[in-house]
Amino acid sequence: MAALAANFNTVNVRKTARGIRSAEPQTPLTDVAREIARNLKNGRQRVNIRDSRLSARYFGEILRAKLQEQDIEVTGSISNQLLPGGIPLYYRHMSSHTLETVLRAMLRYSTNFIANQLFLALGAEAGGAPADFEKSRRYAQQRIASRFHWQGFTMVEGSGLSRRNRISARQMVTLLEAFRPYRGLLPSPETGIQAKTGTLKGISSYAGYLESRPFALFINQPAAYGLRLRVARELLARIRKPSAPVR
Repeated sequence: MAALAANFNTVNVRKTARGIRSAEPQTPLTDVAREIARNLKNGRQRVNIRDSRLSARYFGEILRAKLQEQDIEVTGSISNQLLPGGIPLYYRHMSSHTLETVLRAMLRYSTNFIANQLFLALGAEAGGAPADFEKSRRYAQQRIASRFHWQGFTMVEGSGLSRRNRISARQMVTLLEAFRPYRGLLPSPETGIQAKTGTLKGISSYAGYLESRPFALFINQPAAYGLRLRVARELLARIRKPSAPVR
């Protein structure tokens, strides 16, 4: 994660035998993108930038290219430096998007970057700037423990990518009961199902609502990609027609 980031902290490139180019017309191909793409296989790929200093440099390269497109002269090299204290705020940009809009898009496109940015923002609001994961972990653990009185759960980051996160299917259903007023934020792949997938290597999950009833499916072993949706459809059929056989 990085406080200064472009394109959700990713590079989107297309690599062929002829060379490397940006996979999106609005984003220039920069030195950082070329560096990352050098070891990729041919094809179009979007890659997370895992190094915070590299992501800051990538932001600077894109900013420089965009300024040059507007015939603004940019000189000097791009470097990472600490700001001296006491510098007055020059500009603050307030997003025009509501939290509802951000959450809906995050859940639809599985944007892990946004999930962790929100997680960090909660910790910074509770514990003060600058944001860091430790503040957010303490805040999340305290709020969850006080609201649900759970034992044996762990939340170390906000996107679900860490294998150190721990929550049971029963706890997830309890959480979904509390989330019910906001279930419309979840993707709806078909009528009667509002749910979100979660995937790690060897782990498949699916949680949400079947006709407004919460459900959570955690498969902690390799499984066919479509299994979780198939199970959700079977459960939905039983809800709609209790006598229907389960296949």
